[in-house]
Amino acid sequence: MPLAGSADPGTIVLGPSNARMAFKLAQATGNDGADLITVSQMSAYQPGVTIGSPNVESHPVLATWGIADLTGGLGVADHMAGVTDNRYRYATADVRRTKAWTCRRKTVTTTGTAGAFWPAGDLYYSGNVEMYGVFGTDLHLWNESSDTWTDTTHNLTAAPVNTGVAFAGTGTLKLFIPMGASGYATYTGASFANVAASGSVPAAKAFCVFGNSNLICLATNGQLWSSVDGTTWVSYGSDGKIDAALTANWLYEDRDAMGNPVLMVVTTGGLFAFDPAGPTLYQQDLQFPNHPTQGLTGCNWRGTQYIAAGLNVFNYTGGNIGSMGLDRDEGLPPELSLRSKIVTLVPELNGLYALVQGDPYGAVVTDVLVQSSVQEWTGYGWHSVWESGTPVDVSRLYVSGADHRLWWGAGNNAHTVRLPIAQSNPRQILFYDDTDYDDTAYLRTGHTDMGMPGTDKLGVSVGLRASGNNGVDIAFPVVKYRRTEADSWTTCVGPKDANGDTIIGYLGTETTYFYWMDSAFEGVRFDDIELEVSWVKPAYVQWLALYFTKLISGNRAWTVTLDLTNTFEDVSPEAMEAAIDGYITTNNIVDFIYRDTTYKVRVASWSGADSSGRGDTRGMRSVQLIEVHDRP
Repeated sequence: MPLAGSADPGTIVLGPSNARMAFKLAQATGNDGADLITVSQMSAYQPGVTIGSPNVESHPVLATWGIADLTGGLGVADHMAGVTDNRYRYATADVRRTKAWTCRRKTVTTTGTAGAFWPAGDLYYSGNVEMYGVFGTDLHLWNESSDTWTDTTHNLTAAPVNTGVAFAGTGTLKLFIPMGASGYATYTGASFANVAASGSVPAAKAFCVFGNSNLICLATNGQLWSSVDGTTWVSYGSDGKIDAALTANWLYEDRDAMGNPVLMVVTTGGLFAFDPAGPTLYQQDLQFPNHPTQGLTGCNWRGTQYIAAGLNVFNYTGGNIGSMGLDRDEGLPPELSLRSKIVTLVPELNGLYALVQGDPYGAVVTDVLVQSSVQEWTGYGWHSVWESGTPVDVSRLYVSGADHRLWWGAGNNAHTVRLPIAQSNPRQILFYDDTDYDDTAYLRTGHTDMGMPGTDKLGVSVGLRASGNNGVDIAFPVVKYRRTEADSWTTCVGPKDANGDTIIGYLGTETTYFYWMDSAFEGVRFDDIELEVSWVKPAYVQWLALYFTKLISGNRAWTVTLDLTNTFEDVSPEAMEAAIDGYITTNNIVDFIYRDTTYKVRVASWSGADSSGRGDTRGMRSVQLIEVHDRP
């Protein structure tokens, strides 16, 4: 006998496609044709879930993506929900401290008369530490009182090729400025001299004071030289020369395993240690294929050596090699990273700074001219310090003790940032002299799908905790979102208070603000989303939160009351009961046909009462069915 027609409102068909079974629906008493079947819509997402930081105002019903700690640094374009929430894509804000995001320290720019700027170095003269720089070939002195450069009227015979060092030894204290094939220049603060390269004078590429008693010079051909008085030079010969197959770029002092001073030479093929007592060069474990963008710079910071290789940075400690450079994860944004390379690493009390040379010539894509930038490694993550805005050639970084500043050159512009004179803490930056800080800041979170790829979510609002800490009229932060990097940013409506009322006026003290997505009455559907928040000084932001809910995916549920009191289509009540048990315990997904519509369902459970407490198992069965889709 065929199965009962599915169009019959008094029957259903249930079971796997190759073994379906017809069931008779129980009838409501006194209502002929009213079948005991109910339909409900199931929510597919548990409300009130918090992803990321718990230190935000989580919503009691909506899901919350909370961000309060971004000390992990930049470089994440696509988040792993709950895993990379202390990272971000990029920011011009200072977010190095938890719950104290503010404008970063201002970069001051001065333009020289002509020629590219190079930091020349510090020199102690007449009781003061003075900072010198070179524009083209013109030597200048920095005046801290007026924030201007003064031309010393002394000129180098060639432009510098590196930053200089101060050294006295057994001679006179001088600033030594390397000029490459032309030799080097010296300055005592009063007397200036150009020293030409010759058979007895190195063509200086870089200098390093070694053991407090020797001035070591790295020549352009990889030869190491030494001087104890800054005037007479001695070559270390073939035992102190980097092979011509490699290019030596930088040198600095370090310590060997016994704590003795050793000279480190950074080359395009790896790292070398030099023992002047030998003299002997030793190639270290840190080696990489010879390449012109690798091994341009290196330094020691907090007992660990750091060597740049393109945009990567290797950290090296006693044979242990790690990688923590600007190319980790998704790296810098494309406008800062295409064909970029790190040309200087310099240590400072609170961080390790990297100067990144962009691609000013459009060698990758002609309409994408890559900017140069300065980035800081805090020991936990990289954070932005400066971007050039337009493509430009950069020189070198230098940390000056004259007023504890970071210096670098970009074209004929000298750039500087005043650094904290001690280890900075979160509260030091909240009540600041605003002349030392940028006027605006932004933070871009990077994209997230909340760990639910391919599933639409409804963004309801963005909340942030912010404060105008100096009591003046400060504009509210602006919050935007976009779905892909190709999309334009959409500005959220707000700020509003927790009741949805628009807030009028200016930024308050320690206040939570809410911004609706699109409007106060509509949300934005997204699979994944990126947020941007921007503000002006002297405001700071404590945390950011996206409130959203997963859209109901259309999963329905049915509660079906089946009549198992009599045989139906030649199937006994006992067989029908056994089939239902099998659907629950063995067949994961089955067909459910009702009124000519077929659904894929999971039989979740059944309940009911037998007609008799003895061997008679006939009765009514209330069966729970849950619709199963091919996606969440």
